[in-house]
Amino acid sequence: MDMNKMLQQVAQVQEQMAKAQEEVARETVEASAGGGMVTVTANGALQQSLMESRLGGMMGGLGGLGLPGM
Repeated sequence: MDMNKMLQQVAQVQEQMAKAQEEVARETVEASAGGGMVTVTANGALQQSLMESRLGGMMGGLGGLGLPGM
């Protein structure tokens, strides 16, 4: 087994994984509930945001409810 060839393959896989992680981080998905009253957008970097404008200030936002990620 050629050690240099194996190390090159490992480096290639690492590059491909880093590229895939960057691409996933740019992807976003959106879901809504309550007839569109609440919309959550999440990206591949696992960050979430709540579109409070849909709530119109009703309930003062959802941060006080202790829901994770909000």
